[in-house]
Amino acid sequence: MAATAARSPSIPPHPANSTVPELVTGSERVDLAEAITELGQRHNAQVIRVDSGDSLTRARCLTVPAATH
Repeated sequence: MAATAARSPSIPPHPANSTVPELVTGSERVDLAEAITELGQRHNAQVIRVDSGDSLTRARCLTVPAATH
């Protein structure tokens, strides 16, 4: 399953003859929360692998407070 944003210029159009299902969430960027919800509801997914390069990791580091011990 490939999750893409509706108008993401960095992702080429999904080929008509592709055998990989496509899930479109978000307008400019993939709405990860919506994609995870849809995968759970449509396919009963319990484990999801996300390949996003370092952009998701970087965004998460900037928005999640560091754990305090």
